[in-house]
Parts: sequence; C-alpha cells; structure tokens
Amino acid sequence: MELFQSLEDEALLAMVDKYCSEPVHNPFESDSKKFDATIINEKAIIDKLIGLYPSSVAPQSVAILDALIYKMSAPYRHAKFWRFTRRVSKELNKLNALKLNKYLKKISKDMLKSEMHYSLSVCAKRYIAAMLICRAVRSCRLRKLCEQAASHCLQHIQTGHLLQSNLLLLALNADIYDALKKNLDGIVKCYNCLQPLLTDSSLLHVGKLLVMANSTFQNSTFLISSLNSFRLIAEICGIEESEYIDLLTSTGTQKMANRLERTKKMSTYHEEDYNHQFSNRLSSHISTSSYKQLVTESIILSVVIYGIIVLKFRKRKHTWLTKQQKERIIAEWKPEPLVPEIPTEHSALQTHYFDGKVSKFVTYDGKDYLNLATTNFLGLIGDKTVEKEAKEAISKYGVGSCGPRHFYGTVDIHLALEKQIADFLGCEEAVLYSYGFVTISSVIPSYAKKSDVIFADKGVNFAIQEGLKASRSRIEWFSHNDINDLERLLMEQAERDRKFPKLASKTRRFIVVKDYT
Repeated sequence: MELFQSLEDEALLAMVDKYCSEPVHNPFESDSKKFDATIINEKAIIDKLIGLYPSSVAPQSVAILDALIYKMSAPYRHAKFWRFTRRVSKELNKLNALKLNKYLKKISKDMLKSEMHYSLSVCAKRYIAAMLICRAVRSCRLRKLCEQAASHCLQHIQTGHLLQSNLLLLALNADIYDALKKNLDGIVKCYNCLQPLLTDSSLLHVGKLLVMANSTFQNSTFLISSLNSFRLIAEICGIEESEYIDLLTSTGTQKMANRLERTKKMSTYHEEDYNHQFSNRLSSHISTSSYKQLVTESIILSVVIYGIIVLKFRKRKHTWLTKQQKERIIAEWKPEPLVPEIPTEHSALQTHYFDGKVSKFVTYDGKDYLNLATTNFLGLIGDKTVEKEAKEAISKYGVGSCGPRHFYGTVDIHLALEKQIADFLGCEEAVLYSYGFVTISSVIPSYAKKSDVIFADKGVNFAIQEGLKASRSRIEWFSHNDINDLERLLMEQAERDRKFPKLASKTRRFIVVKDYT
C-alpha cells in the first residue's frame, strides 16, 4: 500500500491517457459518446500499471475494488442482495464486449430510479455512473481476478446483515471521489477503511465507515436542488428523454416533490447536525432491517417445524372389516375370464391343408394356386428324369443320411458329385449343400467379417438378407438395379477411406447383387 503514496493523481491520469485513444478523466461529464470501450487498449493500460507496482499490489487492489463495486451495485440491478458467489460470477460473465453498452444503460436507469427514491447526491451518482463504466471496461481484462476477489469477499461478509447496499455504495464512492480530487493517498485510506469488511462483518464497522464517508462527502458543495439534477445524470448515462420521463412517472410525482423538499431543508443544516442526523438514520435503518429479517426468518422456521411435527406424529385412522363383511365381499366377487370367448366360426379354428405333391402349382383348400414359396428356381420339381434318378437314389441310400457332413452325413455320391462339379467349372474343389437356401446364407459370412463393408441391392431375396445379417458387416443398401446410387455409396466410402486411412487398410469391400435372368 505504501507504493500508492508515491504516485500522484495527475501522474496516474497522464499514464492512462498515454495508452488510451481518448482521455478518461473527463469523458463522462462532457460527452458520453467519446467513451468507446472498443477502441481503448485496456491490455496495455493494465500491463503498464502492473509493471509500476511490484509484489502484485496493483492486481490485488484493483481486483478487490472491482469486486466490491459490482457487489454493492447489486440492488440497482436486482433490488436485492447477492448471497452466493456463483451469482457474482454469473453477473460478471454477462459483462462482455458485445453486451457492454446495453448492460451499462440498464444499470444507469436502475441507479437513477434508486436515486429518486433514496435522495442520493447528484455528485455521488455522477461519479458512480462514471466509476461503473470505467470498471466495466476494465473487467473485460480482470474478469477472473474480480471473480476470485468477489468470492473472497462473500466468504467474510454476511450480506444478509448489511444495511441497504445503496447507502454503502454511496459511502464507498464518496470517499473515493474526495480522494481523487487530492491524490492517491486518499485511496489508500479508503482501502484501509474497507479492509475490516473482508475479515469482520460487525455492524459497528459498517456504521463507522458510513459516518466517516458521509462526513467526507459533505465537504463538497453539490446537492440536489431540482429535477434538472436528475436530467444531468440521465444525459451522462446515455438515457433517452422518453425513458427518463417513464422513470419519473414510475416513482410518483407527489413522492418526488416531498423528497426534494426534504433535500432542500437538509442542505441548510450545519455539517455537524447533518452528520449526527445521518448517523441516527443509519442506526435506525440497521436496527429495523435486522429486526424485520429476524422476525420473518423466525416465522418461516416455526411454520416448517410445525409442519414436520404434525406430519410425523399425526395418527392415521385404520378401518378394519368384520368377518361377515369379508365373507360377503368374497361371495360377491366374480372373476373375469382369463381369455374371451372365441366364436366357433373364427378363421383360426379352421384347418387348412394341401392336396397333392409340391410343384409349380399346388392345391390349397381345394383351390389351385401358383407356388411362389419354394426355391424351385429351375423348375426341376415334377421333371420325370429327376424323379427317376431320385427313386434310384432312395432305393440305394434311403431318404437321407440325416446328419452333418463332417460326422456321418457324407456318402460316396456326395464326393463324386463335388468332383464332377469342380471338373466342370475348372476349379480346385467344390462344396455341395443340401438345399439352395443355406448355400448363399452361409457363403456370405464365410467371406465377409465384422470389419468389412458390403454394398447390397435392396431387391435381394430373403436368403441373401439372412447371409448379410449373419456376416455382422456394415451393410450399405443401394436402390434396386440403380447403378448411380451404387456409385454414390462407393464415392462416400472412398472419401471415408481418405479421412481414416488406418481403418481403410483393414476394411474389405464387397458388392452383393442378384441375377434375375
């Protein structure tokens, strides 16, 4: 803190002016449009100030002051205290460069309305508006430090036992305002006055701080005299005329007139009498606020305790049935049937049968139908030559071995047929299946595995679909006989292979189609 004493106010402002596009000591009172947060190099300013103060004095002091100002300005934004650190962090996160102007305008409107209610001095409010705008811009650079400092403050300050935050904000900024008119030695005193709040939440410390700050502020000559004083604040904060009129209307004309009359009378008092009266008002307000809060919390706690006791110890009335009542209820009870009655003419009760042997046409319930439910693709069923050879095979080998090929299902004719087929096709070996359905459904999973991709026609038969499902490969379906759709899927797979070359090196690709000729 001693390092602050060696730097005068003018030197600090000159240093800030050097790194800003516009001077920052006067833009709030002359022309608010000159203050543009987007063109001020805040990073250069903060880095330079931190370099002037070794041992991290500047970052800690700025962070604590920023956090306190935002905390104490909570009533102007929410009309209640901030009770938890997460609410402080949430409010600071709202303060980014994109929402800065809109956010500050809302703060200024709420502050102006609060001034109309609590008769705060225009000089204090003017400085509060300037201070909040300046701190808001700097918070873009010091947001994390502000959150840490606010968390530290909330751990030591019992916010529920403080007086109205608008009065504490007045005392804080009044002391800072008087110090800036002299030099930074006053700011050091202000920090020293605020230090007890970080370790002790006693109301005596708060009362002494308010009385001392109020005495310092009353040395100024600025006091509210008319409604035009509010208009000055509205112009400084950038509030439009229509919004300013709405604020006056919302506070009430008669209440405003009475407040101004009281302000005029208060301005004629001597400094000592006014300080004494102000201290009494604060003490009364502290006592009233604490008493009301204590009564409210006591009532709520009593209601909760009473409700718990009543619900826990209340005796429940049980109604017991007599033996005669139980027997009567049992006798009158008629169970519902487990299943509904089925009419005798229901179609499910009718027996359907085939007449004759299976061929291209079958007789079903006395009617002839075209048989599309078999795998008789070549129409060999019913052929006389095939029937003759089948009869001879049955006479020699019986109706079948009825066992797997690898155990006791292989006979000599199987091996002879496989050799003849292999010689005819010109391949090394051939595999014989019992019937056509299992052929394709077992061949596909023999080649394709889980890591492979199969591009299949949507019109393949059920046997092929079962084989694709058994392979556990990734199936990409293309429209029936649509070569363009197949090309689209192949291009997508090629793009996927370029993105993931390691996976593509382990992936095999198959195309499954069906010949309908």
